[in-house]
Amino acid sequence: MIFTRSMQPIIEAVGFDCALRIASHFGGTRVLVSSDPAARDPLAAVIGIEAARALAAAIGAGAFEVPRCTAWLIARRNEEIVARELGGESHAELALRFSLTERHIRNIINEGNLPDCAPHKDLFTNESPASP
Repeated sequence: MIFTRSMQPIIEAVGFDCALRIASHFGGTRVLVSSDPAARDPLAAVIGIEAARALAAAIGAGAFEVPRCTAWLIARRNEEIVARELGGESHAELALRFSLTERHIRNIINEGNLPDCAPHKDLFTNESPASP
């Protein structure tokens, strides 16, 4: 998965899913980490109080800049789109869910993101096409 080096301490402290929520919600801004986070803290509201405490213990109290992690977030979104398509959601449903066009959904799915896709066999010889 693509992520910036500055996210590594966050991932180690709170795990991948919480780090993803932090990047999604606060990316591109400075976030205050309290030494003793309360439920009303914005960070605790996004990742939960226990995870906020774990982050405070790992990186210390104070403000830190959250990278936008655009490539990371787009890659994660695309993985979810492919998984949902394999699960039976239509392209129209996916377009509405992710605020994209159906054409963009098709492009994401056709970019080779499908797991375990074998190359297509030649229609007449039943052999895989030669590599260019």
